[in-house]
Amino acid sequence: MSFQYRAADYPEAPGCYIMKDAEGKILYIGKSKRLRARLGSYFHQRHKVRRLQQLVSEVADIEIMLVNNEDESLLLENNLIKLHKPPYNRALRRENSGYAYLHLTEERYPRLGVHYRKRNRIGGVAGVAAKAGSSGAADAERAERAVGAAKALSTETAGASRTGRAMGASTSIAAPSSEPPVRRLGPFKSRQFRTALMEFLIAHYGLRTCDPMPKRVCLLYHLGRCSGVCEGMISEEEYRGRVNEAAELLSNRGEELIRVMKAKMEEHAERLEFEQAGSLLEHIRILERKPAKQIVDREGTLSQEVVYFGSSGVLIAAVQEGMLREMRLLPWKGSGAAEASNGPVQDESCEAGVVKSAAERAGTECDVESSGVADEAPIGYGSDADASGDTGEKESLAAYDRFLASYYLERETLPDEIIVSSVSNIRMVRAALRRSRGYAPRIVHPKRGLKLALLQLCASNYEYRVGRLEAATAAAAAQTEKTT
Repeated sequence: MSFQYRAADYPEAPGCYIMKDAEGKILYIGKSKRLRARLGSYFHQRHKVRRLQQLVSEVADIEIMLVNNEDESLLLENNLIKLHKPPYNRALRRENSGYAYLHLTEERYPRLGVHYRKRNRIGGVAGVAAKAGSSGAADAERAERAVGAAKALSTETAGASRTGRAMGASTSIAAPSSEPPVRRLGPFKSRQFRTALMEFLIAHYGLRTCDPMPKRVCLLYHLGRCSGVCEGMISEEEYRGRVNEAAELLSNRGEELIRVMKAKMEEHAERLEFEQAGSLLEHIRILERKPAKQIVDREGTLSQEVVYFGSSGVLIAAVQEGMLREMRLLPWKGSGAAEASNGPVQDESCEAGVVKSAAERAGTECDVESSGVADEAPIGYGSDADASGDTGEKESLAAYDRFLASYYLERETLPDEIIVSSVSNIRMVRAALRRSRGYAPRIVHPKRGLKLALLQLCASNYEYRVGRLEAATAAAAAQTEKTT
């Protein structure tokens, strides 16, 4: 039976579409700021290109991942294509294609270059290996590394947030050390603008771009595009000072970068170098445009899962190293203890009594992780542990804990961090996982910020997917009734 496209099944919203064949194999990944119109173009016209004809004939299902804006759809498409490498996608398959960053390396004489992120193509969520029954020094070491990485992730600076807004990019700042830290700015949608910005930084600060660094100055030095640090034309101390200034601009000083570029533009104008001044003015105007905020491609080192609880299901999003990878909807009824046991993983050992006793035995060794913010969570995003209220409310909240414990006890691998929309007692859930797996991931119930934005994105996808399932069920019932 051929695929039946129904326009009402798809929203007029930005996002990515994942076309699959009858066996669930991904055929093609695309993006659009208006998904319904874009998908309609595949099925409402006769294609002359044989490749498109073949693609449409093989499609059996289309998965949708909604995002907040067009910028996010571009970045998500880029990541998904590189991750899955669908046969009908020709562009963006190579790692050194798509949207790159500018970065400064951690070498003795740091180099400014273009950086493309690598994507780990392992299936599902790539977290800390924690197979059932595993224990010992190896698990403890993995746990310590994951906790340390989680703490590093939680220290997000306000300056980095300002850069994301001013540049339309994410920034990575390494831990302090004797070497200048790696600083990245990106990803850039425009290759032309990225190149122009890189050339400005090289010319203004005399940063080296050669790899490896030669022992004598090259043509770039004589053209005024390098400081000649390789041959000692400037001291190592002076070069590091220039690197730190450039790194400061890349990390958290978007407004300062514009100011420096304007000063350089005025210098060109005073020397009657109007072509160079005009070029800088054009790039300043691009930089001053406030881009849309994006949360689907960020710098990070952790594997995370975002768990959004709805009334009839749970949507789980996998985020690895800051990149959104997949979303999956699982059946679940969370209005009470009896219904909660009907989740996707049925295991009587994960009932509330077992979770509680595990926590009691673990005592205070299990940290209670939270967002560290005292604000109340918005309505619809759950409430934290030990909330006062009647027994029914507490029992309903405990259903979230039972799902988390049962689901992650059955997983072969655990993420480093779990971001949840609702939870009753984080300590009890972590204690149950630690007792059975030898390791407990960090569990966070955010009140604001980036992690709450990820939950809100999951909420939008949950509502869409549940609505589509309900519509399909109603249509099937009506068809059955019509035939009988």
